[in-house]
Amino acid sequence: MSMKLVRKFLQQDQVEDTTPEGLAKRRLKVKRRQRRAADKAEKSISATEDDVYKAAIQNMLFLDEAMVNNNRNNNKNDALKRITDKSKRIKKIRKKSESMPGVIGNSRSSSSQLSRLPSEPTIDKKRHRKEMEDKQLEKIAKLLSKKMKKSKTSK
Repeated sequence: MSMKLVRKFLQQDQVEDTTPEGLAKRRLKVKRRQRRAADKAEKSISATEDDVYKAAIQNMLFLDEAMVNNNRNNNKNDALKRITDKSKRIKKIRKKSESMPGVIGNSRSSSSQLSRLPSEPTIDKKRHRKEMEDKQLEKIAKLLSKKMKKSKTSK
């Protein structure tokens, strides 16, 4: 059996509903059928050249407005990014200053940080000699570089 015949058979077997709810359902079905028929009639109408031009212009205006709004949103987003970037930089600076090993504070965290550091001897004769030699070599290098610059400029 085809679907149409099955539906007709089922509709004949159903007892008609005379309650207000049943009537409302029937009205809704009729309205749906009317809407579908109207939609089909509208779809079958072909567009004229003027309609095509109007639709193209409307699309262009819509896209233009969307781009302008998008640009406004981008400006707002950029401003928010700058604000958050500043706050991030400040937080980083604070974190670095708190985690520096040379800083001594009264909190438990700072003392535990210091206790985690490896112990280093404070004064060592070998280290002191090496540092002094490094300083002397740096001074000599600076003097030589100045002399080289002067000799290049005088030529």
